[in-house]
Amino acid sequence: MPEPIEILQELHCNGISTLVSWFLGGQVRWAIGNDARNGWKFAGTSTDVRAAIVELAEKACTEFPGSSFAQWWAQHR
Repeated sequence: MPEPIEILQELHCNGISTLVSWFLGGQVRWAIGNDARNGWKFAGTSTDVRAAIVELAEKACTEFPGSSFAQWWAQHR
């Protein structure tokens, strides 16, 4: 499985808007599609950064199944 930074870089290179945030000792929040100003299409939480980024990647494939990212993820997960 790719490292989290590789997953985020692939999402970025494919122009897929994402957000990952956390507070010390708290949940990791993620969101995908659109942006904070226009509203996120999907959002979730996790207690682990790696798990949150994997969830983000899975949701990106659901939302953008024909994207280069979805093809890349299918080969690397």
